[in-house]
Amino acid sequence: HEVVVTEDGAATSAFAPYDIFFDAIGGPTLANGIAMLAPRGVAVTYGITGSTEATIDVARFYRGGNLTLHGFQIFPSLGIEPASVALRRLASMLEHGTLRAHVEVEAPWTAIGRVAQDLWDRRFSGKAVLHVE
Repeated sequence: HEVVVTEDGAATSAFAPYDIFFDAIGGPTLANGIAMLAPRGVAVTYGITGSTEATIDVARFYRGGNLTLHGFQIFPSLGIEPASVALRRLASMLEHGTLRAHVEVEAPWTAIGRVAQDLWDRRFSGKAVLHVE
């Protein structure tokens, strides 16, 4: 229920512990998120835009209380469940207001290069919507 903008995830400790943590950054962000899991908590990592390596305290992870770390890759996961199932679930959550997307940038499709570079350079923290004319 809170949005916290931080370089490494450490500032989110004020709201810990977390039952679930999703990470697309990797590195210190993933390590900090794992350290803030509640007992039986789950960390899902699906990206490494910040760093391919994360250093965690493995003993703390073991003592955390049956924690789970799950690596998610879109293409192997599509073999388990079609993308349409998850997209339908997300669309339903948006429709019912249980999920709100923070759209920070809207631009025409022709601006994809600039928007992608701005996203890569972390010039904005929300989502980008590209309009197809």
